Amino acid sequence: MRNILQTSLVAILGTLLIGCDYGALAMKGNKDAAINRDALVNLQPGMSPKDVVQVMGTGPFSTEFFKGKKGEGVLVYKYITRPTSFGTQAELREENLIPLIFVDNVLEGWGWSYLETASQRYDFVTKVKNR
Repeated sequence: MRNILQTSLVAILGTLLIGCDYGALAMKGNKDAAINRDALVNLQPGMSPKDVVQVMGTGPFSTEFFKGKKGEGVLVYKYITRPTSFGTQAELREENLIPLIFVDNVLEGWGWSYLETASQRYDFVTKVKNR
């Protein structure tokens, strides 16, 4: 009986600790989302990736690199801009992100419609929201 009680207690504590980890991730992800959303108004075309990271205050959630049809280097940073349920990659959907598009290390534009335009202009294929 004592072993069953100990096993149950360990299972309950483990579940609570895992829940705390998810809660901490959610709080960090949601804090990053708020910081990034507020920082977007300070972006300007022509900025370098380093300048953008300084303005945004956090690093991008993900990055992708493509070669354009004329050899341009196209870099796509995706930043979290909307809170997520658990703050984890598994729970993160495209609508929680905003893409920032750099061409030859210069910020050219941002947003899903701009990513679509850039993918056509520079002839590269990437996952574009709602496609």
